[in-house]
Amino acid sequence: MTSRAFALTAAALCLGLVVAGVADDVPAPARRVEAGRRLFIESGCHGCHTVGAMGTPIGPDLARLGARWGLDEIERWLRDPSAQRPRAHMPKLELSEAQVRALGAYLSSLR
Repeated sequence: MTSRAFALTAAALCLGLVVAGVADDVPAPARRVEAGRRLFIESGCHGCHTVGAMGTPIGPDLARLGARWGLDEIERWLRDPSAQRPRAHMPKLELSEAQVRALGAYLSSLR
């Protein structure tokens, strides 16, 4: 292999590694939002809440929640609704911190 061919091959390999690293970093927020969306559906949140046409209008419509509440507010609410509003009808959910972050990411993306 000539030195030019070697240099081009090495450059292509390095570029591929850089692009692969960037590709892994960029979709992390999108993966968290998608995980939160799936958790919202699988946990039955749509049994009380609507998001657009999906769900049951017992609790508030969450379609634009991210435009009204910040991520920190949403996560605090998910951890313990009655600590935020003592007369809240929403029960305290047994969520892991990862689930709180995923649901928070999804709900804050609703604008």
